[in-house]
Amino acid sequence: NKTPSYLGAVVEDKHLLEAIWGTFQQEQQSNTSKNNDLSIWAPANIQSIDDSTSNGSVRVTLQQVGDNGNDGDDGTVTTTTIDTQLLVAADGANSFVRNYNTLAGNDTDKLSTMSSIAWEGYEYGRMAMTCVVELDRPMPKRAFQRFLPYGPLALLPTWSPTHATVVWSTIPSHAKQMAAQQQKSSSSNHDHDDDVVQEINNVLQQGPSRTPPLFSSSSSIFQPLTNEIEKVIDTINYGFTMSHWTECNTTYFSPPQVQRIAGPKLTFPLTCKSASSYRNTNGRIVLVGDAAHTIHPMAGQGLNLGLGDVDVLSMEIAKAYTSGMDVSTFTNEYDTQRQRHVSFVQTGVHTLHQVFGMQSSQEHSQDHSLSATTTTTIPGIMTMKSLGMNFVNHAGPIRRQLAAIAAGIV
Repeated sequence: NKTPSYLGAVVEDKHLLEAIWGTFQQEQQSNTSKNNDLSIWAPANIQSIDDSTSNGSVRVTLQQVGDNGNDGDDGTVTTTTIDTQLLVAADGANSFVRNYNTLAGNDTDKLSTMSSIAWEGYEYGRMAMTCVVELDRPMPKRAFQRFLPYGPLALLPTWSPTHATVVWSTIPSHAKQMAAQQQKSSSSNHDHDDDVVQEINNVLQQGPSRTPPLFSSSSSIFQPLTNEIEKVIDTINYGFTMSHWTECNTTYFSPPQVQRIAGPKLTFPLTCKSASSYRNTNGRIVLVGDAAHTIHPMAGQGLNLGLGDVDVLSMEIAKAYTSGMDVSTFTNEYDTQRQRHVSFVQTGVHTLHQVFGMQSSQEHSQDHSLSATTTTTIPGIMTMKSLGMNFVNHAGPIRRQLAAIAAGIV
């Protein structure tokens, strides 16, 4: 229960997958396991799902294509039917399990109790471009983020101090343009993505800008009064900023420069969606991770929410098992707990995205090319955003509570 001294960690996907598969394989090969009944079918495709069997189980039909061990698949198709007390769908935002009724169409024989689950939410009209980059100097173990009118750019640390991960949320045409940037030679390295590297560095190195005037500069009898009001607001705002570095004795680090793109550039659409229920009507099928919900990556909560799903579901299954009850007995409690928590986090992140997506008239005119048709213009919004961030940064209890939520402690 001790509060950690760090906000979070960045872990590469491949290490998590290696750990999971390694544990599965050890369990499967172990001769000392109390219940050595773990079976793995991979790779495999789900052909059908029936959760209305006479014995109350879920029947899943899998299809595998055989491997001849030499040149690839030998064409042999193997079909396996599995009856299970509980089916956990962890197959991503385009979940086959969740969408099975849609895929079944009008074939009523294939319809299941998943038909009550709707997939609802918000399309941001944004896309994220992500890649690994090499840096000009070692990067401290901290994340850098620039909030831009069309979406945030994040520079995240990796296991290598001279490498980082870039995640840039922007409009689709911009993301696709960056991702499509081709090498200018046939060399196997990625040293020639100069345009993308320059664009990333321009954003990261530009530093903070002065808050635009809150009032119009047109002359009027109230001009002296508005000037004094702006001076007071500037004093409060910049005083907050400077006092943080002085009182907290915190060293300021500027972002390192990106030298080159060190891996493939990938894109994915940004959404905030959730299933209307994380279980089917009889509780035999449950959704976890992106199969149950998606969220904007600006706060890095997607994987955290998925791990939270697994944690709560595991506890509910264990509670049923140790009580001698059916393993699906408490899936309704899993659904209630996770719906409440995920909805809270989604609302917070979505609100942040909408607030930082708003522009003042000054921001709007400076970035007309990318955001003129995709953002909301509100006078003085930049001043309000700056004051709000500074207030949260100095309100210790609020800041610590938000950090605890982000770290998954609350």
